[in-house]
Amino acid sequence: MPDIFTADERREIHEAYFDAMSDPRPYVPDTLGDWQDRAALVRPALAGVLGLDPLPDRAPLDMRVTGSRECDGYRIDRIAYQTWPGFYATGWLYRPTVIDDPAPAVLNPHGHWEDGARNATVQARLIGLARRGYVALAVDSLHVTDFPIGLSSMTVMTWNNIRGVDLLQSLPDVDAGRVGCTGASGGGQQTMYAAALDDRITATVNVCLVTNFKKILFSDERTHCICNHVPSLMALTDEPEICGLIAPRPSLYLCVTGDWTADFPKDEYPDMQRLYDLHGATDAIDVEQWDCGHDYHADMRSRMYDWFAHHLGGAPDASVSGERDEDILDAGDLEALDAPVDGARPWAEFPAYYREQHAGRKGPLTGDAVRELLGRDLGAISLPAAWYARRSEGDAVLAGSTGIPLPFVEHSHAGSACRGLAVLLHPEGREGVDGDDVSALQNAGWDVLIADVRLYGELAIRWDLNATVWGRPIIGMAVDDVRALLDTRPNARAQVACVGFGDIGWVAICAGLTDDRITRVVAPDLSHAHVSDAASTSLPNLLRHGSPAELVALCGVDLFTGALNGWVAALT
Repeated sequence: MPDIFTADERREIHEAYFDAMSDPRPYVPDTLGDWQDRAALVRPALAGVLGLDPLPDRAPLDMRVTGSRECDGYRIDRIAYQTWPGFYATGWLYRPTVIDDPAPAVLNPHGHWEDGARNATVQARLIGLARRGYVALAVDSLHVTDFPIGLSSMTVMTWNNIRGVDLLQSLPDVDAGRVGCTGASGGGQQTMYAAALDDRITATVNVCLVTNFKKILFSDERTHCICNHVPSLMALTDEPEICGLIAPRPSLYLCVTGDWTADFPKDEYPDMQRLYDLHGATDAIDVEQWDCGHDYHADMRSRMYDWFAHHLGGAPDASVSGERDEDILDAGDLEALDAPVDGARPWAEFPAYYREQHAGRKGPLTGDAVRELLGRDLGAISLPAAWYARRSEGDAVLAGSTGIPLPFVEHSHAGSACRGLAVLLHPEGREGVDGDDVSALQNAGWDVLIADVRLYGELAIRWDLNATVWGRPIIGMAVDDVRALLDTRPNARAQVACVGFGDIGWVAICAGLTDDRITRVVAPDLSHAHVSDAASTSLPNLLRHGSPAELVALCGVDLFTGALNGWVAALT
């Protein structure tokens, strides 16, 4: 079956839809009161999409030191501390050798540096902070994901960082009222979330991270790290607004010309500056840019030291002490401080623990809950009108509800009596359904419509993670396309059947649950794992409402038809 669109046209369609879903939608308040009202909504909702609403119970920290090293003017402790019962975050604690009065502390999420906190660039700032009189903690990053229960990597890392603040404040040589946070790239992302949710962090320096989310996504099939894709985050907010939740606490943003932060000073920063202006804290936010690539180099770190010295205080002048190349250790020397933590559960077991804590807690599963899980489109697209008039050997194109072209082919029933309309959905689109099966349905009196719903068939593209962060699962996109197809047939037949093959059977089920024009659903070869496996992006947060079996059961026996004797037999 020939394609309706060329490769270049398909690319243009994808780019248009990507823009519609990803374009920034900044909230611009007129008054401080407007912003405070908005922040009161966004902050708890942010905790919710991060999987931290309610916040977990604070298990005893039970800090363990597995190894130590005395250095010139500071000490390194390899530590572990409990963040959930039985699960221990690990990190690196750098402390000045001599602390006369309680010292300020700085949390240092390390992000994606090779070797993590063992990387020379990360070591340099930890050493530099300790030699300037700070207690510095770098918490090891963890990528643990189970989207069906709403667990993202940022769930774990954000809570581990918040518990890192708990740990710093528990140390007798730390001034609990002076806690900063700094990180670059993925560490900047962790800084953003932790400071937005925890106002005990009193000053931040965010490096090479903040931008509108669109700039770190791709309109093709490339992706950044999975930790950038928090379910439904973009349906709620964007990075500049998340950073606005930190206001009026002092925040410095360091960016460069050689990554996605190149246009930050003119694109995103003004909106953030306005929020600080509304607070009357104009001088509490600043930006500086370097003409270089993605980095946290010595000059940038020097700017960070100055910022914290001004806003946290208690640090000696950089001319007295600071970074020295000879202090940087080989990664292997630091690895020698590692040791197993007695009684700690492996983080590979954490998704199962998290499921135990949250499965079904938002239940029972209802039609309204399904509609919420399916999400919504965040914008519409506009394409040349002629594209919707395309025809190719019986195929046609419908403009979907958001302007996305919806290729389909329709076969009329045989004989004089029409039994109903059968909408067939196949992962391979119009080409995936056997012609003999279509003929059998026609002979049984069915009109047959086969559609390439989003993002299957001709317009298929792997956007699983984009769809996740948009809060618009691909299942939800496809369900809307089924609705758009039925909207073009106002004189409903006696029956409307929706058949979804394989994994797209979940589209048929969700369409049947949310559109009462559908009288029968058939889903051959349905796999529950498609929506419940920890690696699945199909319906994030489903398990918080109910199980796949409960989703099928919600259809009821009158709607859902088994296919034990074949899907054609189920309709004939």
